[in-house]
Amino acid sequence: MSTTPSEGFDCDVLVVGAGPVGLTLAMDLAARGARVHVAEVRRYAEPPNVKCNHVSARSMEVFRRLGVAHKLRNAGLPEDFPNDVVFRTSVTGQDITRIPIPCRRDRYTDTAGPDGWWPTPEPPHRINQLYLEPILLHHAAAQPGVTLHNRTQITDVAQDADGVTATALDLDTQARRTLRAKPSSVGLALRPVRSHCSRLTSNTRRLFSMSSISPAAGRLPRSVTTRVGWLPSVLRILGRLGNSPAP
Repeated sequence: MSTTPSEGFDCDVLVVGAGPVGLTLAMDLAARGARVHVAEVRRYAEPPNVKCNHVSARSMEVFRRLGVAHKLRNAGLPEDFPNDVVFRTSVTGQDITRIPIPCRRDRYTDTAGPDGWWPTPEPPHRINQLYLEPILLHHAAAQPGVTLHNRTQITDVAQDADGVTATALDLDTQARRTLRAKPSSVGLALRPVRSHCSRLTSNTRRLFSMSSISPAAGRLPRSVTTRVGWLPSVLRILGRLGNSPAP
């Protein structure tokens, strides 16, 4: 696809949502020559509602192909901090078990962790979304084929035989405008592309009539801590039996 503007069309693809998924999609499409517009209700670089603190190896491989993996790898925890996952009786209490994960400085060379043997050029990376998303945002904004529309909400989408027309609301001025996306020539799907990258309960999902697999899928995730009064006694018994260190 050409990056030259086409008469009657604002872009090849309209991406709704500038979170990690939407930004990655925009960068990937732009790298393939598409003109991509990204609509996001937040202001530019406004901190996200965090849902991520770990990036998988497969995602890091995608970021490597897009030329941003090294920037992500150099962000997050200090380079010499171990990334261990620890289960404890309390914050300062006894270890129940520990999953050793190397610090990011040693990620490419240390094979002792649970995933150190994986045949991948990009091991997983521990990084909170607060640090991940700004790097993706600035990298996407620098791509010549990506246009960001912040403080913009897509309120309506209509598809015809030639393309897709989206109504965009400026959340600061309440002004409305239309964005026209042309049909895609990728693969055999010769139809307009509408790319959706927002949360399960979003307005965009409603516009596209996209339902979740189960009613519970859109609920907020919760972390539950349960205090078990008899657990220290059990750990002491196990310690005496030699199955775990005594508290």
